[in-house]
Amino acid sequence: VIREHPLALREPVPSVYVDELGDNAVNIKVRVWAPSSEWWDVRTELLWTIKTELEKNGIEIPFPQREVWFRNELAGRVSVREEKPSSLTPAGDRDETI
Repeated sequence: VIREHPLALREPVPSVYVDELGDNAVNIKVRVWAPSSEWWDVRTELLWTIKTELEKNGIEIPFPQREVWFRNELAGRVSVREEKPSSLTPAGDRDETI
């Protein structure tokens, strides 16, 4: 992908490496040089192309997920309260004379 981009410089040589093993991801770092005036355009185009190529090859970018487990003793203490109908009449429905 980097080699195909017309504004990605060949020198210094671009690099791609695993930067970090995160909680929910393998973070990959891509370093490429481009003319200063074109840098943001090159960056955006490369990110879009990389994402598209990953999808074409069946590689999804997952979103963070969490599973929450309750201990059995806690589950017995958690309850849902049902609201009882109110015997009060809403203010707008009252017939009050002053």
